[in-house]
Amino acid sequence: MRRAFTLVELLVVIAIIGMLVGLLLPAVQQAREAARGMQCGNNLKQLSLACINHESTMRAYPSGGFAGYQYVGDANSSLDKQRSGWTYAILPFIEQQGLYNAPVANRIQTPISTLNCPTRRPPGTYLALNRTMYGKLPDGTEQSAPLGTSAPKTDYAANIGSHPSDCCYEANWKTNGTTGITLISKYGPIIYSESRTEQGEIRDGTSNTFLVGEKYLNINVYTGVQTNTDGGDDDAHLSGRNHDNVRVAGNGPVADRPGWTNTHFFGSAHTGSLHMAFCDGHISNISYSVDATSFQYLCNRADGQVITEQY
Repeated sequence: MRRAFTLVELLVVIAIIGMLVGLLLPAVQQAREAARGMQCGNNLKQLSLACINHESTMRAYPSGGFAGYQYVGDANSSLDKQRSGWTYAILPFIEQQGLYNAPVANRIQTPISTLNCPTRRPPGTYLALNRTMYGKLPDGTEQSAPLGTSAPKTDYAANIGSHPSDCCYEANWKTNGTTGITLISKYGPIIYSESRTEQGEIRDGTSNTFLVGEKYLNINVYTGVQTNTDGGDDDAHLSGRNHDNVRVAGNGPVADRPGWTNTHFFGSAHTGSLHMAFCDGHISNISYSVDATSFQYLCNRADGQVITEQY
């Protein structure tokens, strides 16, 4: 006669299965994060190559914009004379010509998957500050549209230099005369207000200088369910120069954390490191523990400090 399982045996089997699942779950989560990390790196690869193709076509990397955060592109202007920021200028190079030519209302409400890190958040619309946004159609018609209380966001930012603190004053570098020229020379940005940086100006070498990377973000503002933002993620993904899409070296990159509201630095939602794209298009994982001075050197295009050690 066949003997059935006793209650004790059944409980032992259930305990063993539970233990195996507990051991397997971290491995599954790690594999999923590895896949998300690869996708994030691929996003940056596409963005960096788009910037490089922009430089090849226009003889300059995309500008940070000639106006400010309220401008989302002039489809009738040349790629290097945009009031809006670099994310709009590279649209033709990431197979988004249709969005480049679209009405302003479409531009500010259409997510672009290439601009979102899958570890942090999927493409979509998130809490934004309601502003009036401006842009031009291909025929030169000026349009405006309210941003509303939600908009697509970007998780990537351009390199505006080696400044150890912030980028607030950077908006006026080009209009500050000799002072502005001195600041640009000192901190060596690639993409900034009214910039026309050429490849030949990257004197430390394109393989030794950051172009774009992941931006730091307060975890509390990931999804936009909070009542307000921290100022570094409150505008649309195609806006002109602002803290949402440009960052400085600071004292090195930082991991996303809840509550800490710094809108100036690079960082990410990944554990241990972030992705940074260089001016030659290659992508590197940079540890959060990287030496701050070395990171500043890598953000400066012409300080003569080439980093050769592992970072």
